[in-house]
Amino acid sequence: MTSDASYRESHTKPGKAVAYDSHFEYRHRAFLWSREQLILKSIRETYLGDHDYDYLDFACGTGRILSHMEGYAKNSTGVDVSPEMLSETRKKVKKSELIEADLTRSQPLGDRRFDLITAFRFFLNAEASLRESVMGTLGQLLSDDGYLVFNNHMNRYSAIAIALKLYGSIRGKEVRTWTLREIHALAGRSGLEVVAVYHTGVIPGFEWIMLLPRPISAAVESVFSRIGILRHVAQVQVVVCRRVTSR
Repeated sequence: MTSDASYRESHTKPGKAVAYDSHFEYRHRAFLWSREQLILKSIRETYLGDHDYDYLDFACGTGRILSHMEGYAKNSTGVDVSPEMLSETRKKVKKSELIEADLTRSQPLGDRRFDLITAFRFFLNAEASLRESVMGTLGQLLSDDGYLVFNNHMNRYSAIAIALKLYGSIRGKEVRTWTLREIHALAGRSGLEVVAVYHTGVIPGFEWIMLLPRPISAAVESVFSRIGILRHVAQVQVVVCRRVTSR
């Protein structure tokens, strides 16, 4: 969540893949991932139903999202710029095609279009210029009725984001956070519109720290994440976008 001059460079550093995977052993991060899995299930049922769809996981990293989602798709593809990340992904996926590429600089996918594209833990980490480029690229890869799904894992108005921003200001470090207004604006500049936002992480926590036991946290989150004002302070937002349709 701290800024880097180039997210491409930081993402491809030696040893990054193993370190990245280990982070999801953290209690709170693992809990948030369990909640995101429920959100992804709801998105599949709501927007894709029984449709046989073509699926792309952009910046698939070590395959956390791709390995979870591939079984629901007719065809599934993962793309990443890091060969080390893709090496870890190959250990997890069963049928997905894996492509090493930077889609903002080359287009190995040709004229293929996808009914579902995911991009988790990418946009917040990326610098502004890369965000713009990727959003435009992914918008072009969507089928006419396709959906782009991505997360913001550090909502600016969540308790943990506020605490980290304060800590960062004391230490002289930038901490990246994001707002829904900024998300809507970024999507709009690429001809996309936000059609739904899901929330989780209302109960504050960070890495190994959880305020409540996991079963209690899950029960509380199920209720709190649906309550108006509380949703706005959730740490994680999962956003569903599609191409702007003529009205």
